[in-house]
Parts: sequence; structure tokens; C-alpha cells
Amino acid sequence: MVENIRSEEKQCLQSSITEVASCRICLEEANEDPETRLVTPCACRGSAEYVHVACIKQWHAVRNVTTDVSCPTCKQVYVGEVALVLAEHNLREIEKALALIKLTEGEDSVNLFRMEEMRNTARCRLAHELGTRGRCEQAIELVEKSLETRSRLPGKNRPELASSLDSMISILTAQAKYPEALRMAESMRVLLRESLGEEHPGYAATLNSLGALLSYMGRLDEAEPLYRQALGIRERLFGKDNLEVAESLNNLAVLVKNQGRYKDAESLYLRSHQIRETILGTSHPHVATSLNNLAALYKDMGDLESSKVLYVRSLKIRTKAHGDNHPILAESLNNLSVMLRELGDLEEAEALSKRAIDLCSRFFSVDHPKYLNCKGNYGIVLKDLGRLQEAKTCIEDALAGLEKMGFLSTHVWVVKFGRHNKELIESMTK
Repeated sequence: MVENIRSEEKQCLQSSITEVASCRICLEEANEDPETRLVTPCACRGSAEYVHVACIKQWHAVRNVTTDVSCPTCKQVYVGEVALVLAEHNLREIEKALALIKLTEGEDSVNLFRMEEMRNTARCRLAHELGTRGRCEQAIELVEKSLETRSRLPGKNRPELASSLDSMISILTAQAKYPEALRMAESMRVLLRESLGEEHPGYAATLNSLGALLSYMGRLDEAEPLYRQALGIRERLFGKDNLEVAESLNNLAVLVKNQGRYKDAESLYLRSHQIRETILGTSHPHVATSLNNLAALYKDMGDLESSKVLYVRSLKIRTKAHGDNHPILAESLNNLSVMLRELGDLEEAEALSKRAIDLCSRFFSVDHPKYLNCKGNYGIVLKDLGRLQEAKTCIEDALAGLEKMGFLSTHVWVVKFGRHNKELIESMTK
């Protein structure tokens, strides 16, 4: 499978050299105007792969779709800049429609409730896009408005309320407010179990969110049964070749890898990757996530060359989808830096590590786990470069921050930074 992935990488590089991309709507090529740069926002392939941001924005407006942000051809949710642009457009149009209904039909109009609920859906969709870009304050404001409206709905345990809770959980998770998010996820599990039952996609998604939160906190033994339950529900509902199943497989693989069960993790990762690549193609951000995670596994297994190939490919896909100013790139740069350090390329590792920290600082606070992880890894590179005092400061700051955030002493980051800090202290006291 690794050799197949290597072969696909060569094919991707060759096609990028020989093909001239053009917009699937206007058929023109890209130019320097940001509005007319070409992006790949969905799983469409071939001549339909690329589109100008301005063209798809105009086309979406003509379609008059008020809450959907998915491609009508491949049926996949848009990603990257297009997802944000269309989510913003949808909310603006719904706000205009609401104002018109109130003006022409009055506050008691039967259409008002339907449009209010559409606005809540649009708010949560936009909040998701903002949250993934580190714009959490704006995202929280939108979700709080949807929660306020939906909490006034008649009846108990409304699934609409769960949708807003899920959005808030995602944002709290992005802010690394894990205990608060965990409490909310537990409440949502009860709500959905009572309103929808346990054999429902929404309930499986909640179990998945709970498992992710526990994993982030290092509580792997508690997370695993939740992941497996979610996987079982999704396989029964959707079959084995489905993107939600692929998500569950991927999350379970991350957990198993962190437990040191590498062969089990590889099997799960490869299943997830195959599903995603079959459905989404070779250039989708979800495929990049699979490649990134496989690369991390092969690095831990000692196969550094395979790891490098996959990390580089993942970074290229993410840059193509999101541009060069998105928080997900910090993860790729940080991971590639860690791998290059192990290969002995310290100069390039330091350069990539600095870029990762710079990107993190644009989207996250200095006490956020993602920033602390990048800083700690930068410290390890400095340690190998012989800049011991700088290294010690970075690693100890990372450890102190993770401890303050409630990370357990058994968490993989804490264990790694603690080991390197111990080695530093021993070196400096000789």
C-alpha cells in the first residue's frame, strides 16, 4: 500500500506539470487577482476539478441555495476558501429574507419560524468554518445566537438544539477547552439518545466527539469503547465504504497508534485512506489528513523515507486546498520538521519549525496545546543543534503549558518533552 501511495504521488506531480488548469464554469485559467485564482473545493475531478472563487460564488447565488454548502455534482461539502465564502453568503441572504418577511408578513408569519431555523443552520455552518480558521470569538457569537433561539423551541430534547451544541463543542475543542466541551458532549449524548435513539448518525457523531475529547486529554482507555461503538453504528447504517466510517476508522487508528499498537493502527489507517481516496480523489484535504496520519505512524515505526514522502504530499494537498495561511498547515510543517530532524536535516527542520510556530501564533494563543506542541518540538531541534539554553526554555514552557491545560503525565506530548528535558538537564549539569 505504501508503494501504491508513492506511485500516486509521482502521478500527481507529473499531471501538475503537463496539464494547464482552467475553471470548470468560465473555462478561463487563473490570474493574479485573488477572486479569480483557481481552487479545488470538492471531490470533482478531471476538467471539473478547478474553479475560480468568484465564479462559484456567482453560480451559487444564481442557484439560490440558502443553507447548503455542498457540490451538487459530487455531493461532498465544499472545503477551503469556497466553504467560508458560501457560508457567509448564505447567512447574509437568509438575514435579508427574514427582514423582508417581518416587513411584509409581520412577526406572526408562519414563514418566520422556518426561516429562523434556516438562519440557525447557516449560523452553525459559518461558525464551523470560522472555528477551523482560529476565529473562535466570531464563531462562538454565532453559535450562542443559535442556542438562544433554539432553546426557546417547544418540547424537550430537540435535535435542532443538539446541532447548536455540536457546533459549540467543536469550537471549545478548537480552543482546547476540553473539560467544558466534554461536559457539553455528555449532555448532548443524553439528548440525542432520548430524541433520536442510539442507532442514529447524530448519536454516532456525538460518541465520536466524546472519544476525540477524551483522546486529546490522554484518557485513551475511556475513548476506545466510544470510538468502537460509533464505528459499529456507522457501519450498520452506511455499510463499510462510507466517509463517516472512514472518519471513525481514522480516529480509532490515532488512538491505537498512541497506545503503541502500530500494526493495528496501520490496518485501520489504510482502510480509512482507501475509502477517502476512492470517494474523494487524491487531492482532497481529508485524504491529506489520512496521509499525514500514516506518515506519523511510519515515522514511529522507523520508516522515515516513507514518512517523508507522505508528509510532503499531505502538505502539498493542504496548501493547494487552503492556501498558505491556514492553521492546518502548521500541523503539516510541524510534523515534517519532526521527521526531518530524525533524518538529521537539522537546518531544514529548524526552518520548518519556525514557520509552524509563526502560523500557530496567528491563529492560537500562546497557551494553546497546538502552539505548545510546536514550541516543544522546536526546542528539541534546538537541543540537537547544541543551543541548549534556548532549547530548555522552549521545552519547559511547553511542559508547563500542557500541565496547566490539564494534560495527563501519560500523554504522548508530555512524555516526549519530559524525556528531552531530562536529557537537557543532564547535559547541562555535566
